[in-house]
Amino acid sequence: MKLESFQVDNFQSVLNSGSIKVEDTTCLVGKNEAGKTAILKALYKLNPIREEDAKFNHIDDYPRMDVGDYEDDIESGKKKHVQVIKAYFKLDQSEIEEVEKVFGNNFLKSKTCSLAKGYDNQSRYGLSVNEEEAVKFLCGQLPENLQKKACSAKTPKELLNFVESDTNAAEITALLKRIGDQSFSHYAWNHILDKHVPQFLYFDEYYQMQGCENIQQLKARQSNNTLKPSDQPLLGLIDLARLNLDQITNPKRTQDLKNKLEGASDILYIQAMSSLLEREEREGLSPKWTLTPTGGASKVSTMVRLLVGQKGMNLATLIDIQKRDQRIIEDIYKNKILQKSNVITFADFTKKNESDIEDMFDITFYIQIVNEEYKKSLKKPISASALRSKSPRIIVRLENYFEKNPLSQGQFSHYRPARYFHEKLESLANKISNNTKKRFEEAFSALNKLI
Repeated sequence: MKLESFQVDNFQSVLNSGSIKVEDTTCLVGKNEAGKTAILKALYKLNPIREEDAKFNHIDDYPRMDVGDYEDDIESGKKKHVQVIKAYFKLDQSEIEEVEKVFGNNFLKSKTCSLAKGYDNQSRYGLSVNEEEAVKFLCGQLPENLQKKACSAKTPKELLNFVESDTNAAEITALLKRIGDQSFSHYAWNHILDKHVPQFLYFDEYYQMQGCENIQQLKARQSNNTLKPSDQPLLGLIDLARLNLDQITNPKRTQDLKNKLEGASDILYIQAMSSLLEREEREGLSPKWTLTPTGGASKVSTMVRLLVGQKGMNLATLIDIQKRDQRIIEDIYKNKILQKSNVITFADFTKKNESDIEDMFDITFYIQIVNEEYKKSLKKPISASALRSKSPRIIVRLENYFEKNPLSQGQFSHYRPARYFHEKLESLANKISNNTKKRFEEAFSALNKLI
């Protein structure tokens, strides 16, 4: 089912929007306070992805200059609640076939339907059908001795009276009993089509995740429909990783989510450093590039295969590398998934055998942002000399440190220092060494040359 057009009336600053046609991409253009946001909010409330946002409230939403008179008219019975939103949808072929399987090929008069809602918060569907054709179709499946009499019926109830006593019509009898006193149209909408109505998502700002979350408490909020705004991006990342909250507690699956969060932290560092370099009139990452987290070297091949069919798309990687990833990365270009020049790792710029994006920073600087982000959970600030591991990767050295010196709250995460760096860039900028800037500039330059 696909949205084709809609109209909004008597909602906030919008008295009558007129019919708004919807294409694959639709842009609303207008001056401030012209009603663009109101139009989108009204459409969202028709069938929102968050059930708690589904209700209109005439006190809050009816145009302010007339709300007093409207409320008086409603209370006195002079008026019924007005319609706010009406949308028209085109049925998919599979949805049409689902209806026709039950009521026949001639039941639907149109391949479009409508759904409306007003300040009474009652949804009203519009479906153009031929009820008599449904009777004919069902009668055609009855034994011959019943067909002639049954076909004189006009409604499901009348048809049921003819067939319910015949054991040879048990399947049709069961259907008609489910329909009851309602129409065929009512059944077609509520039992077949309603579940296909698109759900709408409205947002005007990006939610920000917390650095640490209690999964059991999150599960409780989800089951009680009391999710916080900060829960939404975390649930989105979990869904992107094809996991659910029950699987998160399974150690074998937790690595998948960890990889996704690491990818998100890489993007924060890249965006922040690119912005800083451009501010200093140095080379940042070209805006022609679209950043997409892959979830680690092992997921690159899958991601590239998903995207490679897009005409005119240029693909490249900028990824962490460990010894165990070397064969995987070599296979990317040996198997011609990507050209070798388009497979770039952070080790190319740190001049080490293994590197994460965190290794692009000087060790003392990265430890500083870790200390700042986790200062409430650290017994004492971490120093470079306290990191005993010989690993070339600062992340591994810190993980080994935290195994022996656990945080008082939560666990070490790649994401939290990245978020801190992104948020505090203004105050941290003068502490970032020129060598760090040079490494990032070389990485961005290498990518930009591929465009």
